[in-house]
Amino acid sequence: MDATNSSQGGETMQAKRVYELTKSPIYMVVFSISQYKYRPIFDIRIETTTMNGEKVFTPKGITIAINKLPEFVEGVNKLLEHAKEMGLIKEGGDGEAAG
Repeated sequence: MDATNSSQGGETMQAKRVYELTKSPIYMVVFSISQYKYRPIFDIRIETTTMNGEKVFTPKGITIAINKLPEFVEGVNKLLEHAKEMGLIKEGGDGEAAG
């Protein structure tokens, strides 16, 4: 995935798109790594396509210091574990409820 340029807080940063998750036909969840005020961050944003086909980010998303990434992943893994225990996700993790 390619890098995109954006400006935040008056500073230019180079964002590296790492992963994209299709949320719906018009929404994409974009995972990226960049920097803000010279500090490395990870960003998870919702991207949508406008009526004229332009891709833009919505205000929805989170930005967290990169050193918090292991803790964030731990939280996501806990969510996955509980969702499986509740029968919401099959062991394969395909997102369909266990039947």
